[in-house]
Order: sequence, then structure tokens, then C-alpha cells
Amino acid sequence: MKMWRWANLGGGLGLYLAGLGFLGGVVAERVRFDRQRVKVIRRYNKAVRMWHAYLIKLEQAAPAGREDRPSESIGQNGKSYKQQTERGGTGQ
Repeated sequence: MKMWRWANLGGGLGLYLAGLGFLGGVVAERVRFDRQRVKVIRRYNKAVRMWHAYLIKLEQAAPAGREDRPSESIGQNGKSYKQQTERGGTGQ
């Protein structure tokens, strides 16, 4: 009977150590993955900031007072779309 008790205790201890090793491996993998993820996110954020800075520079370089709207754009005949459609036709 004592032999079974030691066998059960040894088996339980073995399962405990195996589970502890598994969980330690999971934690180590998550830490490693998080480090890689942080690198990717930093790179992405840097690219987004650069793109926004580029758009701001374009916006600041645009001529003041001019808004490009499709309804006010100038057509081939020198009239805006709004002027062409006021008469109910193509404006020609």
C-alpha cells in the first residue's frame, strides 16, 4: 500500500512540475511576442505621424482662400459646374 502512495505522490508531483513548466513557457512566449508587437506598433505609429506631418505641410502650402470643391471646379469651357447647370443644360 505504501508503494501506491509514493507512486501517486510522484505522479502528482510530475504533473505539477509539467504544468508549471508549460505555464512558464506560455508566459515567456507572451513576453517575447509583446516585445515584437511593440516594435511593429512603434514603426506603424511613426509612419502615421510622418504621413500626418506631410498632409499638414501640403495643407499649409495650399493657396489661401481657395477651396477645391467639385461643385465649384472649372470645366473645359471656363465655367464652373454650378454656372453650367444654372441654365438647365451644359452651358454652351
